[in-house]
Order: sequence, then structure tokens, then C-alpha cells
Amino acid sequence: MYWIKRVASRTFCACLDPAALNNEIKSTNMFCLNVILTLKNASDEEEIQGLLTEACRLSRTEPGCLRFDVYHSEGEPATFVLVEHWESEDAWKTHREAKAYTEIYQPQILPRVERVPYRMKLLLE
Repeated sequence: MYWIKRVASRTFCACLDPAALNNEIKSTNMFCLNVILTLKNASDEEEIQGLLTEACRLSRTEPGCLRFDVYHSEGEPATFVLVEHWESEDAWKTHREAKAYTEIYQPQILPRVERVPYRMKLLLE
């Protein structure tokens, strides 16, 4: 069994309290994505952790971001997990044009990791 620790503290968009978030989720076509990243080179761990933390911080300020968390496996130090909840697929697509994606994730992180994305569906609220 592997334990995962949070790299960046969890937060929801400032405009939504948890009750409002549940109502927002029910009334939209929320887009959820979990991404497993595995370092190609173990020596990149500290730098990638810093880059992911910054990308997470920026992503959380984007319109349509309901949740964006980054986890780092304590049992497998080369493994990171991204948990993303967006108001819609369009919000997620817009995220892919923003600074966190275009200036940090795509050019600085993706070349140094193996990426396995999973589109997710919430079963129980």
C-alpha cells in the first residue's frame, strides 16, 4: 500500500463554499480528471514538485476551476497525482490555454514525466 501526501493545500474557488459547491456540481456537466505523473529521472523530484505546486496555485485562480490538487506519493517518490475538477469541459479546455499549462506544465513538466490521464465520473456526492 502506498501513502500519498498533499503537495499543495486543498482549496475551492473563493466564490464557493462547500454547500454552494455541491449545488454547482449538481447543476453542471462537471469535468473531472485525475492524472498520474511518473518522473523519467528521479533526480527531478524536487524541481518537479516545485513546478507542480506553482502550476496548482495558478490553476486554482482560473475561471471554472472547482478543485485542483497535487499529491506526491510517499511510497513511490517518482509519482505525483493531479486531481482536477472543472465546471465543464470547456473550462478545462480554457485552462489548457492559460499560463499554468502553457508556461509551466507543457514545456517544463511534460517532457520529464510519463503521463497517464483518467477522465473521471463522480458516483456519489
